[in-house]
Amino acid sequence: MSNLPPLKNASFRGVAFTATSHSVSIGRRLASHQFPQRDLGYQEDIGRQDRSFTLDGYLVGEDVEYQRDQLMAALETPGAGELQHPWLGRLWVVAKPTDLQENRQERRKVTVKLSFTEAEEPRAANPTEKRLSPAATRRTAAGKVRQSGWDMLGGVNMRGAPSFAWDSGRQGLGSLGGMLQAIQGGLPSGNSGYSAGRNARSLVGNADGFLGQPSGIGPLLTETLGGMLGESQGLDSGGRQRTSARVDGYRVSRDMDAYALAMEPSPMPANATRWRRQSVATESRILEGGRLVMLAEASDWLLPGLLDNASSREVAMERVEPLLGWSERERMAAANRRDDTAWRAVGELQQSIRTSAMARPNGLQTARLVTPTPSLVAAHRLYGDAGRWREAADAFVDPYELAHPGFLNGSGRVPMSRGI
Repeated sequence: MSNLPPLKNASFRGVAFTATSHSVSIGRRLASHQFPQRDLGYQEDIGRQDRSFTLDGYLVGEDVEYQRDQLMAALETPGAGELQHPWLGRLWVVAKPTDLQENRQERRKVTVKLSFTEAEEPRAANPTEKRLSPAATRRTAAGKVRQSGWDMLGGVNMRGAPSFAWDSGRQGLGSLGGMLQAIQGGLPSGNSGYSAGRNARSLVGNADGFLGQPSGIGPLLTETLGGMLGESQGLDSGGRQRTSARVDGYRVSRDMDAYALAMEPSPMPANATRWRRQSVATESRILEGGRLVMLAEASDWLLPGLLDNASSREVAMERVEPLLGWSERERMAAANRRDDTAWRAVGELQQSIRTSAMARPNGLQTARLVTPTPSLVAAHRLYGDAGRWREAADAFVDPYELAHPGFLNGSGRVPMSRGI
């Protein structure tokens, strides 16, 4: 008897075919910058590369010619379509040039090599959504991410689980409680801090109660994080500014990003028993659901202050970088567990954060020093103050490329209001 794995069924735009193998092309998009008299160029990371998918397979049967014509029509239809990938699940893709092969030795069979590039799934037009302000769009997106986290946490099922599975659940809740206490420790003391400490202790001390009724975990995290973050930014419960911020939101977002990065669930062991799989899955649901709630609350409460303190588009993008990097990791995690709802929700939130930051005025321009220029002279031209020569040096790609460190050359990003 053959030990080969069974063949996989796939379809594109509803047209089925049999897949025998696949490959995925992933990576980062790079903009290559070359400079005179320099051996190595500068590779600028400009985002994630669109994923490309290749499927090898075939069509077979008495009606193979009809199947071939249907597949050709699906591949030549304009726009994106739904691909049911036998290994990666449901994907929204655009078809690339494809090879179909037939020969006389294998009649009633068509061999295919299909190539696709990922695309954004279209959404039905929503007139109400088009009228939403950027802030309202961001709050809506954060609400969807929050709900995804609540759903994950509420889906924990400990019914009939052995004691070691309960231990994993308690460990996950302990991690959430530790996260709340760590965030509390980095914020000024206040009424919300006392509530945070009490709720963190409750997650640990009443872990079995929460595991028996897991629907209460998400709301508790939202209440605790919202109170702490809102108070630290001088906001009331409705998000209105009442006092000045007590701590820089960028530092808080960076710290929360680090806490979320540390909340990584245990890997699923090979050949695990049913209960061992449930044990690992329970911890994963708690930690990943908790991270989604954290991301939603951080975006909802910290982002307004991050953008208000940004003097330009470039500064705004720097200040939201922790949230963008965090959301990209959560989107990848949702894709890996095939959670389409969370994947779309985090993508919408990520886009709303980026759109809000890009709405800030562009305060910088690209300038080039044609000849080596003393850093003191460059600082005087840029800022009217020769004492800011270090700041001028930091604006250029290679401030110390020449032998003498007091001279600058190359290209840099400088204020719009100044020449060079």
